[in-house]
Amino acid sequence: MIRKLSLALCLAAAAFVGHSQAFAGSANVPFQAKAHIDPNCTISVAGDLDFGAYDPLVANASADKTGSTALTLTCTRGSGSTINLSSSTNFGTGIAGKRAMSNGTSALSYDLFWPTAVGSSSTASTTPRGDGTTAGNGFAVAAAPSIAARTVVVFGSIPAGQDASTGVYADSVVATVNF
Repeated sequence: MIRKLSLALCLAAAAFVGHSQAFAGSANVPFQAKAHIDPNCTISVAGDLDFGAYDPLVANASADKTGSTALTLTCTRGSGSTINLSSSTNFGTGIAGKRAMSNGTSALSYDLFWPTAVGSSSTASTTPRGDGTTAGNGFAVAAAPSIAARTVVVFGSIPAGQDASTGVYADSVVATVNF
């Protein structure tokens, strides 16, 4: 019995040696792992630009009513972008050349302003933007240094002393990021 087992083991070893000799050579070929990252950005808004109460008789008889909202911009690193604001559907229905909110029967004019820089501590620029009437009125955002979200503040101002009726006023604005 031991002899038969020894013979079987010898035959198995010979077959293995013969099998490994059949693969005595080798060949190789290099290849690369590849991927690409396309520019990409997302944009969201923190909330509505809510001016609150506008008082044309006392508080806002000679002082503009201001407000702001924040856009959050997240882009792939190295992606430059421009943010544009849609024009108002009520543009020019109040004060000529200005956006306007409507209560259905009356208009309350306002302007939007881009920030002087990216970040929540920025201040408003002095030129109204995003009214849809001037080419190049978008806000250019420098290439993203990382994928970390950045804040772009949109400032608003309702000019003082407008003769508007009581009611709730609204306008719809769409912020679009192009990258």
